[in-house]
Amino acid sequence: MASVDVTIADNVISGSPRNGIRLEGQGNWIADNMVNRCDSAGVHVSGSTNVVERNRIGHNTGNGIFFDNAIGPHVFRGNVLRGNLSAPIAGATGNTDGGGNVL
Repeated sequence: MASVDVTIADNVISGSPRNGIRLEGQGNWIADNMVNRCDSAGVHVSGSTNVVERNRIGHNTGNGIFFDNAIGPHVFRGNVLRGNLSAPIAGATGNTDGGGNVL
């Protein structure tokens, strides 16, 4: 089921056997979370027009942020993505780097 206009904020997620945060939908906001040591991507996003900002994402076995089947541009900005085993940001193209990301 896809979410619309949901906020996921101010969480600590560590040691998940899958993605730290998995989100499908549009107009959602993922902010100010710490996501580390998960067995896949730190944040996995599908859908359109979602915002991923000011998260600390590190030491996951997959990507820091993975955009899957992006329909419309997502925005990612101000994230710290360190120590992930795969690329810091990967997946579908056409997303907007709002700046301030630390890779």
